Amino acid sequence: MDVLLLGELKKLWQSLAKHVLPGEFDFKFDVQQHLLNIFHVEEYYYFIFNTGTGTLEFVSPQVSNVLGYTAEEFDSMQFLRCIHPDDQFWFLNFQNMIAEFFMNLPPGKVMHYKIRSDFRLRKKDGEYVRILSQVTVLQTNEIGSLLRGFGVHTDITHLKKDGRPMLSFIGMNGEPSYIDVEVKPVFLSFKELISPREKQILQLLIQGKTSKEIAIALGNTKQTVDKQRKNMLVKTNTKSSAELVVKAIREGWI
Repeated sequence: MDVLLLGELKKLWQSLAKHVLPGEFDFKFDVQQHLLNIFHVEEYYYFIFNTGTGTLEFVSPQVSNVLGYTAEEFDSMQFLRCIHPDDQFWFLNFQNMIAEFFMNLPPGKVMHYKIRSDFRLRKKDGEYVRILSQVTVLQTNEIGSLLRGFGVHTDITHLKKDGRPMLSFIGMNGEPSYIDVEVKPVFLSFKELISPREKQILQLLIQGKTSKEIAIALGNTKQTVDKQRKNMLVKTNTKSSAELVVKAIREGWI
């Protein structure tokens, strides 16, 4: 899942960068000013993200206070692993919306918007916290490529414990804002990819039934059940029925 998610995200991030790989960048910038531009922070960490390569080039030491990881441990892949299973496809669809939004902006307005969203991240101790993510464009070029972003992640669990993730584009320097935008479900979660009949089969697999027993229970042939089981493995990127069952239980597909 992590590899597939990263692959899709890199495609979106590279489209934001307009497939331009950023060169060297002087990271000596006014951090305090960027933090003030984002918002008045509480428990937070900040980072610099390279859109062209899909990598976190810098993570501040405060990440250990928020998530329990050291800055060295917290790379792009670790970040994706930490996203709550129910929020992963929200996050992926957010990135798709962000790519569309910025690609439709004139190059001169790219740096006039802040991206605000929220989602849940898993701490090193296994607990989930609600993160408010706010990102501004740090580096662009003459054609409006988003080369690097500066972001702040703040723990807002005490403010929002439940509810779906939200996405907004906050205008700066007189530009209009777009609050809680409607997110197009371009990417579906594994739970949504499984058909009603496949869910029935999965439920019986969880109960320990064999393909033959499932076929009798559902009035199908064993060959049909075996084919549907293979389809589920492909859809969910799992290698065995045991892995499929564990993942289904852990992520609440049934």
